[in-house]
This record gives sequence, structure tokens and C-alpha cells, in this order.
Amino acid sequence: MSVRACAVLGCGGAGNPTQRLYRIDDDSAGIMGNQRHSLSVENYVGPRMDNLYLDKHKSVIRWQSAGGIAVSPVVYLPGMSFPAAPNFRATVSDPALDGRGAVMIDYLGSGASDHAIAPVDTMAGHAACIVAVLDHLGGGPFPVVGYSMGGSVAIELARLRPDLVSALLVAEGNLIPGGGAGSRFIESVPVEEFVARAFDEMLKDLRDGAKTGDAFGGIVAKSWAGIDPRALHANAVGLVDLPADLMAAFLGMTIPRTYVYGEKNDPRVTGKVTPDIPDPAVLTTAGVGVRVLAGTGHEMMLANPQGFAKIVADVLG
Repeated sequence: MSVRACAVLGCGGAGNPTQRLYRIDDDSAGIMGNQRHSLSVENYVGPRMDNLYLDKHKSVIRWQSAGGIAVSPVVYLPGMSFPAAPNFRATVSDPALDGRGAVMIDYLGSGASDHAIAPVDTMAGHAACIVAVLDHLGGGPFPVVGYSMGGSVAIELARLRPDLVSALLVAEGNLIPGGGAGSRFIESVPVEEFVARAFDEMLKDLRDGAKTGDAFGGIVAKSWAGIDPRALHANAVGLVDLPADLMAAFLGMTIPRTYVYGEKNDPRVTGKVTPDIPDPAVLTTAGVGVRVLAGTGHEMMLANPQGFAKIVADVLG
């Protein structure tokens, strides 16, 4: 695997992908266990895709709804520039979450949402877009699940509009500036160079790795195919340059909060604390619940959706 792909996937660090539950075939479909899951927008799980025009960005944001949404469905916010439904489809369809609605929102610049003329470049900016969606839906407050970058966006959402969030579940989200391995690598490349050359090279490296069995690399490659590379770069910069007070804001909230680690990244085992892998003792001291997802690294619900669904169901009730 090349240096570029290794940096994106966090090789040798917290995000080291070792699961082999997924692969990318010639038809670009992901396979998990005995279930086939296309990662294309046309095959999103759920009864419908909805959309909302955001005048500030002159763009349309889109989301996928699954199950009933009459009573505060769970809002799912995906990883960095990932399409939301493929990120969470196996989780929300798990029997542990039967009867629980889901709203899976694509950030501007990724998934089925429009590519904005000016990419959203902060987690608070993305949170403001999510606010518009939730205000449009009505019926809150909502429990919010955020994975990786989605965890940071979820925290910003909760402090921007606390009336909209009833509980937070953050799955290896960044709490302090500095970024993870992938965001640091992308941020280190000047944006014009990234758009003109580095993005395509990175996708090629990830696809090449998938052909030789790198499951998570294949998922990342497919998730980023067709996205706005400027938006991806902006998201990486936003994670590296997170507000210094984000962790304090999270720790000081009074709503139920849970932080989920992949088992292979648990600092109590690895001895490593990073911007996206905080010290569990600091969290528990502030009343944040801590859970561990068995058998995974940063790929989390992409490798163990059943285990993640059970955590979501247990935490959110």
C-alpha cells in the first residue's frame, strides 16, 4: 500500500483497518457477510430520499429516511465526506433497532447532496446545515449518532441548537484540534494540488489496495468516488483546525452522552491518546458513558454493524 493510502487509513495507528468483512468487486459493490450492499446512491436503503434547498449555500442537501419518523428518529451523521446511508445501512437495518426510525444526512459536497460553490469548511458550518434539515423535519429533539467527523459535527450541532438534540453518541469523533491520520494527510497537500492531482492518486491507491484485500480501503475509495474533492479537503482542514473548546463543550453538556471506541483503538489497551481517541478517564469523569465495539478499529460499524446497532439500541433505548 502506498504512503498516501496508508496515511488516509491510519496504517500503524488508531485507524489501522484489519477487518475483512467488506470488499470491492469489479461492479463496485460492497459485500458484508452474506448480504450484498451496493454503495451507489440509486440503491440507498429506506423508503425515500428527501431534500431541502439551502439558500445560504445555493445548494440542495439530501438525506435518506428509513422506518417511521413520526417520533424522533435517530439522526446519523457519517464519516468525513462519506455518503450517510451506506455508512449506516447495515446498522439501521439490524433487528436490534427494529421500530426505530433513522435519518441519514449527506453533507454538502458528498453523497447525494449538491456540491456547493464554496465548500463548507468548518464542523459548525456543517452543523448549521443539519439544523436546517431538522427544523424542516420538526418533531425533535433527536438522538444523534456521529461517526468520526460526524461526531464532531454532532457536538457542534448540540451546542449550536441544544433544543434539537436529546442525546449524543459519538463514535471515535475528533474532540480536539490536530485531526486523524487521514485528515492530516489531506490537509498537508495544498488544495489546488489536491484537486488537480493528489485526490485521484489517492483514490487509485485505495482501489489498488482493495484489489489485494484491503477491505476498509475499498469502502473509503467507493465512498469518495464522485464527491467534491474541494469539499473533502475543506473537511480535512476543518478537522485539523477544530475549535480548541470543542472537547470542553462536549464534556460540559447535560444531555446523555456516549463515546464509542473501536476495540483496537481503546487507549486502556493501546496506551495511545489522539485527537480522535480521547482518554476514557477524562470522559467518564465528566459523566460521558464509554462503550467499546468489539473486533474493530476506526472502521467501526462498517466492520461490525450488528455490534454497533446493539450499542445504539442499548444507549438510546
